[in-house]
Amino acid sequence: MTKELLEAVAGRMAEYGLPYQYEIYSTDGKLPELYFVGHCSSSPVTTEDGRMSGTFLLTGIGTRWSTLEDAHAKIRDAFPRVSGFYQTKNGVYAIAIHYQSALAVPMDDAKIKKLQINLSYQEWSVM
Repeated sequence: MTKELLEAVAGRMAEYGLPYQYEIYSTDGKLPELYFVGHCSSSPVTTEDGRMSGTFLLTGIGTRWSTLEDAHAKIRDAFPRVSGFYQTKNGVYAIAIHYQSALAVPMDDAKIKKLQINLSYQEWSVM
């Protein structure tokens, strides 16, 4: 995981109008009705080219399943399963992010709904 990956996810979520922060969602006021928190896990580098890969988790928290499902559809559009979201930085670094799956997470409080969205990513230098 790199700063470029975190910036790419944050930028894409903002572009689609989805409230998002990495690790912890904090605000001075009241939490929004829907928001996402990101977490990242990376796999060991096992190739000679130094390509990094892993899973990026987006945890959606809301009060209505319909709102979460609308956001889920936006995320599937933002990070397509087949073509993915691809970004380069300064022509020397590249990131590809793909939608993988989603899972409803049971909560003790019936008023709170939670959806975990799994994205896969790859990062590499193009020098």
